[in-house]
Amino acid sequence: MKAILKIYSRLLLALMPVIFLPVVINGFGFGKNWFLVVAVALGLLIWGVGLVLDKDKPKINWSPVMGWLAVWLVWATISFFLEAVGVRTRIAMGESGWGMVLGVAGGAFLWLQTVEKGEEDKALKYLTVAGIVVALISLVIFLIPIKKLPINFPSNNPLISISSGWSLAGGAMGELWLLVVLVWAWGQKIWIKVKGRERYIGEAVVASFLVLVTLLDLYKLTKTGLGMLDWRSSWMVAVEALKQKPLMGAGIGNFMEAFYWWRPALFNLSPIWANIYQWSGSWLLQVWTELGLVGLGAWLAIWWQGWKRQNDRKSKIKVMVLGLWLLVMPFNLVGLLLWLWLAVGSDGGKIRETEVSLKMGERGFNVAPAMILGLTIIGIVIGGYWWTRIMLGEIYFRQSLVAAAKNDGGQTYNLQIKAISQNVNYAEYRRVYSQTNLALAQGMLSNKDISEEDKQKAVILIQQAVREAKAAVAMDNQNPSYWENLAVIYKQLIGVVDGAADWGIQAYSQAMTLNPVSPVLRLDFGGLLYAMEKYDEADRLFEQAVTLKIDFANGWYNWAHAAKQQKKLTEAVARLSQALSLVSPESGDYEKASGELATWKKELEASSPAATETKPETLKLPEAIPSGVKGKVSVPKTGLEPPAEKITPAPTQTP
Repeated sequence: MKAILKIYSRLLLALMPVIFLPVVINGFGFGKNWFLVVAVALGLLIWGVGLVLDKDKPKINWSPVMGWLAVWLVWATISFFLEAVGVRTRIAMGESGWGMVLGVAGGAFLWLQTVEKGEEDKALKYLTVAGIVVALISLVIFLIPIKKLPINFPSNNPLISISSGWSLAGGAMGELWLLVVLVWAWGQKIWIKVKGRERYIGEAVVASFLVLVTLLDLYKLTKTGLGMLDWRSSWMVAVEALKQKPLMGAGIGNFMEAFYWWRPALFNLSPIWANIYQWSGSWLLQVWTELGLVGLGAWLAIWWQGWKRQNDRKSKIKVMVLGLWLLVMPFNLVGLLLWLWLAVGSDGGKIRETEVSLKMGERGFNVAPAMILGLTIIGIVIGGYWWTRIMLGEIYFRQSLVAAAKNDGGQTYNLQIKAISQNVNYAEYRRVYSQTNLALAQGMLSNKDISEEDKQKAVILIQQAVREAKAAVAMDNQNPSYWENLAVIYKQLIGVVDGAADWGIQAYSQAMTLNPVSPVLRLDFGGLLYAMEKYDEADRLFEQAVTLKIDFANGWYNWAHAAKQQKKLTEAVARLSQALSLVSPESGDYEKASGELATWKKELEASSPAATETKPETLKLPEAIPSGVKGKVSVPKTGLEPPAEKITPAPTQTP
């Protein structure tokens, strides 16, 4: 069984950079993560069977690196189980969440069990095959003319969409990690042969090709950028996490929530201010943010022990340099696995063999291997059932979005019910399902000749929309996006459900508490108050929006109109002038705002001719309170108010 485990471990190393699952939305992120957990579970089963069948004394290989990885795993597990059920579901599925931690630690453990002289070179051959495949595909895509991209397969319902930045490794950074590790390894082989005056033509050909594609990846990264959160903001989020939750951090897989809560207001002045990031600009800062000082200390110890474990100088330099790259750059699953393979699975490092022994009975039968195998099987069965349902939910959810793109509302609705039935505690499914219900209800109510039966269906759909939005909030109530979704749904129901406006105000207020530096959230909230003719309150929110982002053109524009409604014409002119200075002179926005400004200036001079309007592009007034469906249906308000306690209702299908 040990020989089987060795081959299996080499395959795991080679497959991880190239595997992806196109049947889910995030085939490279969630897909690689899901596959890793399944592959590690099967590998542990093979290892456990090998322990039982070992006629000699069964042993476990161990090292300080694995010990600190175990600390990281235990701390992440504690963080995981401290969260609510809905949050646990999200972070188990997340690319850098608890599922990833399980898979990475399990993979490192398997590689450690196969360490012996010459194993690293054998595994490197498997990895090289994967690297050449990735490099060839990358080179071919680079040579395809841009006008012929993207290439969709199949064309009617694409599982794969190949664009200029597409890679089997999941992106340019994952591909770069793979190629750099291989270039380093093959460069060492060439150096050894040069010193020994041996022929190295084959090694030189492989290394040259890999270097070529590595340079190509570096070129692509210089053109497209890393797309990462800047280090300054990453540092400030980590420091705020230290202040608020020094030991535990924000929780494993919760960096996006930490970004909502603690990103600096200065971030709003950057070109990427509208982006939401689920990863820090640095893996080390991300671990610090999510797992506090304990997680930070564990990863520094992992890096130190990975370097210290190596016996020769070349290996020490390789593990140190690549380890620093890992810690400084954003999270990348391929890079993390490759570095751990070098730090844990290389055959030039120190390991400690520990005998697995628990003798019972008069003959001293060793029951420890059987107990380990039994626990492994139990864990695989329980976890496998749960992990399979998660995969099915993702498959159904992707299919529902494909149906929505085809404007097939009924199929979208039914597939989302299937997704929720598989993964009932995932808040994101509830959020999207709430929007689907509301869209279907609005479609029915927009029909001039609506029947009584359809009116009743619309009422049920509206009730389900609110219920599912509330369920998303209850499952993940520290995520402002779910409160904002609930607020938007309430906003759409004004004129249909009594009290919807006040409930929308409550939901927006909670969203702002959890996302304190978002100018867009304040703009939207102010828009609701403006539509309710609460101009003074709207004025304060628009002021907060432009304070948080001084170059926010739409914020200045709305703030100007709030002043105009309050008869503060001087302030309105000044604010509109500021908005005008922030838009392009070639845009319709500029023509619209300049026309309004000219009119307002004339009003100041006691003259009021009409201003010529051009169709707006981005500058827009708050939307009016919905009234098109008022009087068509009467929706009971009972049970639609904002959540006061946790609710997780199961979806029911409308007849």
